[in-house]
Amino acid sequence: MKRVGLLVLVLALLGTLPQGAAAQQSGTYLLGAGDVIQVTVWGHEDLTQVVEVRPDGKLSFPLVGELVVAGQTPLQVAELLTRKLSEYVQNPVVTVAVKQFRTLAVQVAGQVKNPGLYRLRPGARVADALAAAGGLGPDADPTRVSLVSQSEGPRLLDLEGLFLRGDQANNAEVADGDQLIVARMVHRVTVLGQVKNPGSYAIAEDTRLLDALGAAGGPTERAALEGVRIYRGGRTDSPEAVVMGRDNLLFEGSVKESPLLKPGDVIFVPETKRIDWAKVIAFLTGLNLLKDLFE
Repeated sequence: MKRVGLLVLVLALLGTLPQGAAAQQSGTYLLGAGDVIQVTVWGHEDLTQVVEVRPDGKLSFPLVGELVVAGQTPLQVAELLTRKLSEYVQNPVVTVAVKQFRTLAVQVAGQVKNPGLYRLRPGARVADALAAAGGLGPDADPTRVSLVSQSEGPRLLDLEGLFLRGDQANNAEVADGDQLIVARMVHRVTVLGQVKNPGSYAIAEDTRLLDALGAAGGPTERAALEGVRIYRGGRTDSPEAVVMGRDNLLFEGSVKESPLLKPGDVIFVPETKRIDWAKVIAFLTGLNLLKDLFE
């Protein structure tokens, strides 16, 4: 959980940064449909306009008509307008600035603090989308985040690798219409000892000891249910002893005999110390057969 807390902090800090700021400062921001730009022609107030880039990527401007501006930087559009206006205006000085940035609609769902639809600026990445949604929730699994793109389909991202190891390949850029889904952390317990199928098993919030034993196939005939131990969080220094039905496999036990489990618990079912009469009888039977063979 400490790692998840670190990720939440990082995401919160990222949420304070202006999205697309680096692109704007470096002059690499590319205009697109929905951007509102202010075109200033110095000394010609009648040509100073605030225009929006249409869905077809074009805009209309006095004297020059329609221009394709989508995919170009504001500086490139200013140079284009300067060339076009020079046919009508002597030595025009044109500047273009983004007055209102277009937004991308990104759906953030799953284990985040505030799931919902968020409007992000172009150039936003996965970290920006998660920060907009308040960051990861307490049950989030940072290694299983799905980015569902309309153009590329689903993609599994490892955010633990992104923020703890600097794996920038997973901080993908999001596009309009993308979905970001954060999976729930899969909590597991380990069941060992005298059960039919020892191993690691996924648990829900209300999973009890008896549920875990059932998932492991149940106790064997040699299980000592009066000596079951639960090692909380896998710690071996202070096991919690549980007496289950006084060794009665079909007991109708109380809640105390089947306590709630916690993530990381290790359950150990010891072997009974009672004599296994079935094995003794089988052994004696074998001896009698051998005796009969040599007489």
